[in-house]
Amino acid sequence: MGYLPYLDGGFRTTTSRGILAESRPEAHKKLLDFSQTFYSWFGLLVLAFALLCMVGYSLTPGARSLGQPLAFFLALGFAGAAAVYASAQTNLLIGLRVQAHVYWLAALGSGLNLGALWIALKCGAGVWAFPISTVTAVAGTYPCALFLIRCYEPGIHFIKF
Repeated sequence: MGYLPYLDGGFRTTTSRGILAESRPEAHKKLLDFSQTFYSWFGLLVLAFALLCMVGYSLTPGARSLGQPLAFFLALGFAGAAAVYASAQTNLLIGLRVQAHVYWLAALGSGLNLGALWIALKCGAGVWAFPISTVTAVAGTYPCALFLIRCYEPGIHFIKF
């Protein structure tokens, strides 16, 4: 799951740089639209890839020795894909010239992840605490990121195929 962020090949960094450099409103909008279309497809790709990898991993002897059901591995894949997608979309704030928000959201996400992990482990969730904490962090930060992006770019479409 740790390799999932590499699937975008640095695309968000490149598009953020382009958005920052673009002064013409029509070119700025065109680049944003292209970027959002790319990330809509990327979200589906990363989800499919993560789930496929976790199904494959669940079949290995090491994973089978854990005694966890396939649902656990699928939950890990889903959580990882959701975190990667949310992070990529959140990083659009860098291109919108409000990178400080990205750092605050990352700090909030880390706190939520750690807090949810602690609570889930204390409640006896076992290894399920890991996907639970990841999804909690995404659920707590991604809506905030979407709200902020919408504040700085009112006409943006988050899902665009």
